[in-house]
Amino acid sequence: MTSKRTRIIVDSDEEEVGSISSPHSRRRHIISNSTAITLQRALNPWFHVAHDARSMPWRKRYDPALSAVQKAQRAYEVWVSEIMLQQTRVDTVIPYYNRWMQTFPTIKDLAGSNIEQRLLEGAQLVVDKFDGKLPDDATVLQASVPGIGRYSAGAICSIAYGKCVPVLDGNVHRLLSRVLALYANPKAKATTNLLWDAAQAIVDDAEDPGAINQALIELGSTVCTPREPKCAGCPINTHCNAYKWKLNKLSTDMEDLCNVCEPIPPGPPDVTLFPMKVEKKAVPEETDVVCVVSWQATPHLAQHYLLRKRPATGLLAGLWDFPVVPNVSSSTSFEEHARPLVRLAFPSVDDEGTLQIKNVTSIGSVLHVFSHVKKTFQVVCIQLCGAQNDDSDMPPQVTPGEWMDDLQQSTDVPKRPTKKQKTEKKPKDEDEDRLKWVLEANVGQENLGTGTMKVWSLVTSKGGASKKPRATRKPKAKLTDDDEDDE
Repeated sequence: MTSKRTRIIVDSDEEEVGSISSPHSRRRHIISNSTAITLQRALNPWFHVAHDARSMPWRKRYDPALSAVQKAQRAYEVWVSEIMLQQTRVDTVIPYYNRWMQTFPTIKDLAGSNIEQRLLEGAQLVVDKFDGKLPDDATVLQASVPGIGRYSAGAICSIAYGKCVPVLDGNVHRLLSRVLALYANPKAKATTNLLWDAAQAIVDDAEDPGAINQALIELGSTVCTPREPKCAGCPINTHCNAYKWKLNKLSTDMEDLCNVCEPIPPGPPDVTLFPMKVEKKAVPEETDVVCVVSWQATPHLAQHYLLRKRPATGLLAGLWDFPVVPNVSSSTSFEEHARPLVRLAFPSVDDEGTLQIKNVTSIGSVLHVFSHVKKTFQVVCIQLCGAQNDDSDMPPQVTPGEWMDDLQQSTDVPKRPTKKQKTEKKPKDEDEDRLKWVLEANVGQENLGTGTMKVWSLVTSKGGASKKPRATRKPKAKLTDDDEDDE
């Protein structure tokens, strides 16, 4: 027995219009073949304009005439860019990507290096197992290469190889949740299945699937934003159910009722209600002391800043930042938390010697929220002066040690290595290669995470590490949403 279709009459035009919270068909959340073709026709030219307006070095138009080797090279470029974009912002990635490709222009160059990076293991596997070419089958790629999930596999295979496979990152998730007017738990399997199905339908049989996928990502990033989306200028707004609902033009039928959506809270219709917001669990709050160490040969020369590279695994793996003393208590001043780290990094520092600590100054704090913890970064600038050798124009040598990997308390002293640790050979990247001095003008061009960029912005806004803050301004032990240092 088939269910009958119900027409909801709201005015003399007899439009099928209903509340988005009322029962509705699952068809609302399915992209038909005809709709997919229409979306492709709208997205493709829109992206080519956006491609030229927001140029990125890894963005290149798909050329089916490329050889297998050339397509594999494009796959490597897309892979590198995707890994970097997962860690930090586009404007930070661009210079770092350019330097990376100059150093490791091919996947074989990377595989032959000794860099401690999450890409290395995958590159070596691809060289050994696939003759240096990333597989053009998304399923094989995802199953074979460490660190490549469904999204990255779809991006690589569609953009580099022209395969009709979908992508679903945070931007596309939000965009398609609105196109489908899908008000359901965004992390539920039923929800993600519908979104992946929609992404697949949109890219099916596309002439340039890579351009379609990039258009969805770009559209979600620049137009269909979390707050204040630019719906009027969206190239696919006529097929967006959330936008139709806002305009009171959403059709409704009662066949094959949807059992995924949940009731929408009462209030005026708004596109930004999608995707559904889930109640977030309370995350712990911690305070870290970020030690911004600087040195300059003379007051007339540029300052150098000390950066350390985070370990190859774990939080913010492989990114550069300033040394950190994590999860400190507020019972001790932030300056006093920083001093022991400086003395571990520079054992020769002496208040009366050639290498001295000129000043240690707290300049404020910034808030940075990770998915699992809310961090308050208390920024302490430590200015060194003098030299520890005959070459006074060179920054002092830094002594590697456990202080590089975020000791849990500033009073911790590196433990005496065990016999096994003494005989184990550390990878080069764990020592000197994870520390470097960078000229002040170049710090912002390094591969820094978003939180570290906030710290650097605070430092530069205060005039650099050498400029003391106003005497009346005291660093705060805690940060709330109303504090003026919140960025």
